[in-house]
Amino acid sequence: MREFHDRMLVDGAGDDIGKIVDVISDPIDLHPEWLVVKLGRLAGEHLVPVAAVDERDDRLALTAGKDAVKSAPRLKEHLAPSDVEREAVYRHYGLTESGTS
Repeated sequence: MREFHDRMLVDGAGDDIGKIVDVISDPIDLHPEWLVVKLGRLAGEHLVPVAAVDERDDRLALTAGKDAVKSAPRLKEHLAPSDVEREAVYRHYGLTESGTS
C-alpha cells in the first residue's frame, strides 16, 4: 500500500469516512498497524487497523462503514494501544489478532 497519511478513508460504497491524520506502527516490527482517522472538524480521532483497509484504485476503503469508525475507541494520544485496547479494537472491526476476519 502507498503512503497513508493525509488520504481519505472511504467505505465500501466510496463515501468519505474521514481523513487519515496519522499512522501508528507496530512497536516491534515498525510496520504500519493503525490509522488515526479524523471524522470531521468537531469529531474525535479514532483507531482503524490497517488490516481492515484495502486499496481500491487510488482510495483507501474500509470494509466497515462510518458508523463503525464513530463507535470505535477514541484516541487521546497518537501512541500504539495497550494489549487490551488492541484486542478490543480488532474485535470491534471483526478481526482476529492476526488481522484477519
